[in-house]
Amino acid sequence: MLFLIDKLLSQQTKYSYTITIQAIVIFVSIVTGAFLSKFLDFAKDMQDFKEGARSLLIALFMIAYMVIMADIFIIKDFVQQYIRNKNRLIRTLHNIYLDEYMNSYNNL
Repeated sequence: MLFLIDKLLSQQTKYSYTITIQAIVIFVSIVTGAFLSKFLDFAKDMQDFKEGARSLLIALFMIAYMVIMADIFIIKDFVQQYIRNKNRLIRTLHNIYLDEYMNSYNNL
């Protein structure tokens, strides 16, 4: 039982951003592969290509930053609330265990 309680506490405080990071990497790869190579075909000269590529990369970084901030401030809370609700039974057992422990300690 103590193992479950310790695991529960460590699981509730842990949150990883792997899905967000993978989605951003895939999105940036697709967009740069699809559009950056075509900018070279339509650009008049190298300076025009650099300006187009710079504006595309700025837009990509802004989108990636927006997704990361949304994940930190919005999605993370939903995921942690889901984990807390899922582990309600373990928390109830934890409270029962603490009550029994305190009762046995007071009886000594």
